[in-house]
Amino acid sequence: MFESFPYKLLAAFLFIVGFLFSKTGLNAVRAQTTEVRFSLIILLQTQDLQDFSWVTTLEKSSHLRVTLAVSPDQFYQFNSTRAMVLDLVQKEKCELALRLSGDPPLPLIGNQDLARIYLPEGTILPNAHIDWSQELTGTIQRAKNRFHSYWGKFPEGFVPGGGSLSLPNAEMLQEQGFIWTAASFPPVEWSAGQRLMIAGKSGTRLWIFNADPLSAGFHQPITAKGGTRNTNSAATLKNILNQIEISTGMPSELVLDLAHSPNPLNVVLEELDKLMRLKKGVKMSLMREMVPAQGEENSSDSSQVWPYSWSWITGMGNPSGPGLLSWIGDAKKNLAWEILHQTRLDIETFQNSGKADIENLDRAMDEFHAAQSTLYLEWMGRPSAGAVLEREVLQKQKENEMYFKATLANVYRHMRQIIPAHLKGPMLSNLSLKSSQEKARISTLDFSVPESSVTAVISTGTVERADDPGFIKLSSSALAWTAADWQRTAEEKKNVAIKYFTIELIDESADSGWVEFGFKLNNEPTKPVALDLYIDINHRSGAGGRILLPGRKGFVSSRDGWEYVLSCKFNPGQGWDANLFREINSRSIYRSHSYKSSKSGGKDKEANKIYFAVPRQIIGSLAFQWGYLACLARNEDAQITDLLTPAPNIEELIKRMQSSSINDLEQSELVIPMMRMEVN
Repeated sequence: MFESFPYKLLAAFLFIVGFLFSKTGLNAVRAQTTEVRFSLIILLQTQDLQDFSWVTTLEKSSHLRVTLAVSPDQFYQFNSTRAMVLDLVQKEKCELALRLSGDPPLPLIGNQDLARIYLPEGTILPNAHIDWSQELTGTIQRAKNRFHSYWGKFPEGFVPGGGSLSLPNAEMLQEQGFIWTAASFPPVEWSAGQRLMIAGKSGTRLWIFNADPLSAGFHQPITAKGGTRNTNSAATLKNILNQIEISTGMPSELVLDLAHSPNPLNVVLEELDKLMRLKKGVKMSLMREMVPAQGEENSSDSSQVWPYSWSWITGMGNPSGPGLLSWIGDAKKNLAWEILHQTRLDIETFQNSGKADIENLDRAMDEFHAAQSTLYLEWMGRPSAGAVLEREVLQKQKENEMYFKATLANVYRHMRQIIPAHLKGPMLSNLSLKSSQEKARISTLDFSVPESSVTAVISTGTVERADDPGFIKLSSSALAWTAADWQRTAEEKKNVAIKYFTIELIDESADSGWVEFGFKLNNEPTKPVALDLYIDINHRSGAGGRILLPGRKGFVSSRDGWEYVLSCKFNPGQGWDANLFREINSRSIYRSHSYKSSKSGGKDKEANKIYFAVPRQIIGSLAFQWGYLACLARNEDAQITDLLTPAPNIEELIKRMQSSSINDLEQSELVIPMMRMEVN
């Protein structure tokens, strides 16, 4: 009896161990092997395309897989990293999706009368009848074609502006062949993880995903103090991942909207990479992998495609968001829609005039579409009663209103028409909108054909025959700086170089006028180049930046420290674009196209003539008293190839800059003086 006891004891022990393992150990193993999937859709912004260190972060990480939503106006900024991004796509670390330039609110552009049923009763809408649904279809199709031309394939996914989508919008996307879209819907209509499938007559399917409410953790309201970046992203990301990890296993579709994020993209990705290394039960997926396979559909057929907005968008004004009220309903927002409507009527008049060429018309339409930006409309409106806004927030609101008007002003420049008064005055005024039927006004700074205006008569020879370098006062409102002192060899003349630089004050007597900066190059560029204009507005030691943009191995003196830099980029077939920055790696405060450069058959006409107008309310009005430094640089390595500066021996200075491997402020031979005009 006792001889068998050890065996019975062993059997009992093994039974207990087996029981515990079956109840706990096996479950633990199951818990470790069951992965929760989530996707991350990133809405890129201009400032995050100035620093591509995030591309390297994605390349090195074995845990990060993201979906990048890009718009056609951002494509050219990928020129230096396009091959790297396509390599990430090939390695399935990245997926590219389409957005429209400006992120317009599709339901309000398609048909505002139809959108009325989704607004609270009593909401006041603009008087103008806006139904651009047919035009919207063409806009998306052209954007798809541009996507294919640049990236080599058509996009599978589409992200609507502001996360706002209506059923007609969704049906249009399905007809155009998209397989997924991500938007946001009222919480009472859609719960987290809910999705809807729309099938077409041909059998093609579009999956509509609802952005996970956890996405709100990435963002902050636009009225937050200063929109400060570099907040504690690690704690925020950790909380989001913890919530995903303890979810029921339903995949999550997160959205990172960098226009509303307090952190730059690279900071978010670096922190996310660190956390993902520790999260064994969480896996990142691309959005196309979230689309259910045939036969595995789990569609919420009862869900309504109710147009809304990203949950973190509230907007200025009364009423405000989230929802469609983020962009309409407030008196100021409604006025913006009235202005858009009037501009569209003026475009139609120009289009039917018999004088419109297709290239200028296309450029005018591009600017018109960019002005429909959800971000511009979001910032418009008076604050709610009793609300106290920070000074920086009010300034940001003023800047976005100015961007809106400046973008529409470019429409009239491309049509060679006088800019209407309602795009010059304050937005709060009671405007009487009138169609612009005045004769086209060509800039007085056209060097090929002398033109006259009420402000100046510019003669080509005035600049061309200058014997000495420096500023030439062309009139009371225009001046130029010539590079006549640099006698180039025959070989050097084949290269692209700056011939002269001009400044003109437009609408000089008006507070809402413009400062126009112009350049002429000796040759038309045949490949991508960059042209920087550094501006010192105070000539005060220690008051501005000394270091030039990344890759440019040069500096200005402490007394010449710059407060603004106009960063211009040329791409063959696309012309010139410019962004105005206050400091390196900051957000662009103004963006513009050169309205003198046009394209034909893939070749730019007069691409050596460049003109950008910046609102004086943004940059100031004492342009003749400022200091300037112009640098021409290669796009591939950012090395400076030409300078417009009073420095002697410019050729030798450039050679030293190109051969230098140390960026040192103490290297006096790399300090470049600025151009200045002595004001009597």
